[in-house]
Amino acid sequence: MIQDDKLISKLKTTILENLQNEQFGVEDLSKIIGLSRSHLHRKLKKLKSQSISQFIREVRLQEAHKLLQQDTYSISEIAYQVGFGSTSYFHKCFHEYYGYPASEAKKHINKESLKQTEEKRRLFNFKNQTKTTYKFIALIVISFFTGYLLINLFAKNNVLSPNDKSIAVLPFKNISGDEENQFFADGLVEGLLNRLATLEEFKVISRTSSEIYKHNTTKTIPTIASELGVSYILEGSIQKYENKARITVQLIDATSDNHVWIKSFDRELSDIFDIQSEIAIQIALDLDTTLSEQQTSKIKKNLTENIEAYKWYQLGRFYWGKRQKKDYATAIAYFNQAIDKDPNYALAYASLGDTYFLKIWVSQSREEIEENRLKAEYYALKALDLDPNLVEAHTVLASLYFYIDWEWEKANQVFVRAFEVGTNNSTLHHRYSEYLSSIGKHEEARFHINVALELDPLSYIVRAVSAKLYLNRGQFHEAIDESKMAGDLNMDHIRPPLYQFFGHYMLKNDELALENLKKLRTVIKNNTTDKVLENIFKISGRRGLMKWCVKNIPDKYFKTKGLVFLGENEKAIHELEELYNSGRRLPDVSYWYSPNNLETHPRFIALMKKMNLPYTPTSLP
Repeated sequence: MIQDDKLISKLKTTILENLQNEQFGVEDLSKIIGLSRSHLHRKLKKLKSQSISQFIREVRLQEAHKLLQQDTYSISEIAYQVGFGSTSYFHKCFHEYYGYPASEAKKHINKESLKQTEEKRRLFNFKNQTKTTYKFIALIVISFFTGYLLINLFAKNNVLSPNDKSIAVLPFKNISGDEENQFFADGLVEGLLNRLATLEEFKVISRTSSEIYKHNTTKTIPTIASELGVSYILEGSIQKYENKARITVQLIDATSDNHVWIKSFDRELSDIFDIQSEIAIQIALDLDTTLSEQQTSKIKKNLTENIEAYKWYQLGRFYWGKRQKKDYATAIAYFNQAIDKDPNYALAYASLGDTYFLKIWVSQSREEIEENRLKAEYYALKALDLDPNLVEAHTVLASLYFYIDWEWEKANQVFVRAFEVGTNNSTLHHRYSEYLSSIGKHEEARFHINVALELDPLSYIVRAVSAKLYLNRGQFHEAIDESKMAGDLNMDHIRPPLYQFFGHYMLKNDELALENLKKLRTVIKNNTTDKVLENIFKISGRRGLMKWCVKNIPDKYFKTKGLVFLGENEKAIHELEELYNSGRRLPDVSYWYSPNNLETHPRFIALMKKMNLPYTPTSLP
């Protein structure tokens, strides 16, 4: 308890020492404190039920509240003194935190002071009248608290807390010398993850994140566990020869870097699915999990019995995971081969449906969108015919009804059904967060994208979506921090430098805005030189940079977002209407951050109605 109090005190002191530095954020605080970002995040979640950025913002707002009592500075000056780059954003955050505007802070503090004075007076009278009773009550409280501590200490020494049931399965090493066997090793990992994910009390890190460590052999197990936010790591190797395989796996307690157990399996390839079940059940038992018959049955359930189908499915997942237009056709071909080998392979149908769903975003016409949409729905429904409890198939359907059809209530019903089936799926949480954001449920949206980040902390797409949600809410510091992490995971995508440029533009961080626009220029392969951008900045400032961005960025969606940040609402509306008429999917537009009140524009409201949204300008912050 004392150590925890010291940590909170040190965090507050550090933030206060950097109070006026609006660039001081999550990464800076983590480095100064000497804890990894994920470790500090977990600490604050446990102690304060807050993220690091929420904690930083709380300290800034509390300091602002003190300054507002002094009549020395204007609200605008106070906003900048406590590290808010935007006065309007300060007003919004202050009102959300305290429940009243910053301009009324002094009035509320006076009321609170009177209330506290009266309370103290009543308490003083009460103490004088009932000293004996008070002492007796105090004795009972102390006894109860002591008993509670003893019970709690005993419990901690004998039972793992739910937070300890967190695990990542690292990519298995292929020591066969045959590259094709890597897909077999990857399939073994995915099979283990799918089985462990059926246990609701477990936190199971998605393969996307653990895959980062496939070619990184320099980091220690405790370091990897800290970065992924888990207590246990499973690693292994596979050596395949003829129709047999030797699989060696080891479960490691990451806190002590000690092996819980090491086991080897010499089996026929046809036994691969039984090995997955055996390992998953052993892990559950070692993490003090009592398995019911239903849970054991779920772990042992094989999604296919056909080794060839399994191999083709894994190849399809490899190309699906690249998220590139050129790779979708290859993924589809492999999924179809898996289905040819096993026509009842529900997961292959669901993945086929999801690939067609992703193809919608690179479609060039309404006709192509409709064709991909129909195929996505067909294969998702086929998967559910074969397995009604397949969370991946429910997620595809819900995604179609939300992103493509704008059937909001229908989408919600399918999302709810998906969560009834299982909650250990980062894609489900990430897409549901976007759905919630689109209908104005922003706190719930943030909760679900945070869960997705817990399950898949090193996923580029989840980080990018998290950054977008921050950006749409005007939380520019957080959007920048998240975009930096997304950029570390994918240096070739447009979103990280673009979101950072947008964030720094709105925070009036001119030099950083210019720096990120240079990075963006490289990503979009524009021929403009850095020197030209510097000259544009000298002549026209930040607005000149944003105008260059709007003119040169290839994606019309991002171009329109730039117009909104410029405050050019008429042009933005025109572009949005054109995007809508061309069949472009626009659900998240409903709550874009707008410095010039785009949300009150009659044509914008009319567009939201065309999208079937239960939308009114008053529902905005």
